[in-house]
Amino acid sequence: METELVLRLNPRVIQANREWVSVALHRLAGVESSAFGRLLHSNGSVQILAGPRREIEQACSTAGPAGAAVLQALEGFEKSAHTLRFAGRSIAMGRQTLVMGVLNATPDSFYDGGAVRTADEAVQKGLRMTELGAAVIDVGGESTRPGSDPVPAEEELRRVLPIVRALASRGVVVSIDTSKACVARAAIDAGAQWVNDVTALGDPEMAEVVAQGKTALVLMHIRGIPKSMQKNPVYDDIMEEITRYLRERALRAVRQGVDRESILIDPGIGFGKRFEDNFAILKRLAEFRSLGFPVLVGPSRKQFIGATLDGRPPAERLHGTLGAVAACVLNGAHAVRVHDVAESIDAARVADRIKST
Repeated sequence: METELVLRLNPRVIQANREWVSVALHRLAGVESSAFGRLLHSNGSVQILAGPRREIEQACSTAGPAGAAVLQALEGFEKSAHTLRFAGRSIAMGRQTLVMGVLNATPDSFYDGGAVRTADEAVQKGLRMTELGAAVIDVGGESTRPGSDPVPAEEELRRVLPIVRALASRGVVVSIDTSKACVARAAIDAGAQWVNDVTALGDPEMAEVVAQGKTALVLMHIRGIPKSMQKNPVYDDIMEEITRYLRERALRAVRQGVDRESILIDPGIGFGKRFEDNFAILKRLAEFRSLGFPVLVGPSRKQFIGATLDGRPPAERLHGTLGAVAACVLNGAHAVRVHDVAESIDAARVADRIKST
């Protein structure tokens, strides 16, 4: 018997094999086209597209751009595995969750600011995380904690370049965590193979730098800037806004020469979000799969975990973080960005096993 699919528009949900999953389909203007015929009907204020997959595909094939958008989103949602390409290499994503280790070369990061005092100490920490199983080491020289001030590019470069160069020379896959194109360019020249941009091309030159360097690119959603992002962030529909933002930034990157298969998306846990928003994002991570890119999530030791655990400080949020990591994996994340590599790998492996059963 052919699987019955039910596509709801606002709040856009697909029912397949009795398992409800949310899919963000935000390019469906005109979906009411008569080409969808009997498949489209109303349920109060909600438009519903229902029928066997074969009939939906047939209807979409004659519905112009709206139909193409439905099919593209369905294809993206159903694609659980990706091949991420960067710097002449590739990583299979989707079979086993990738773990990215956080390496902060900053005195003021919210959890481990000042934990490494010299570049040599940072390099040793990065090597240890790699030995423990981290696939990528994310090196940052500017804190993006709530309320933080920006750092001049010269200081950021002074902090990160020796670390990037030393780790890359030892075969470590290094990500540079920066929003500045000039820092990204120098880090790529020093051996970085990923760029983790929390502003998702806030610097208009970033996409060109990534395209020329042929690196991977993480595009993250943020509301505002770190200095003020937690001052009363309010959303009408947080999933709609994040999805639209990430789609627009990804399309911009591709237009400017970035390989589509080099892009990851990150919903930005804790970056201009209320505590309840973070939990909603984690619960509904599967929606971002419809964009067709691997999903990276960074829940590690953040404030929403501390708030849930009776106000515990960052140093006491490990167990809560592991719960969030497991939720990320079970709900569709391809990669997680964490401070605690060994523990997070254990949690991810168990969750991977559950998901694949």
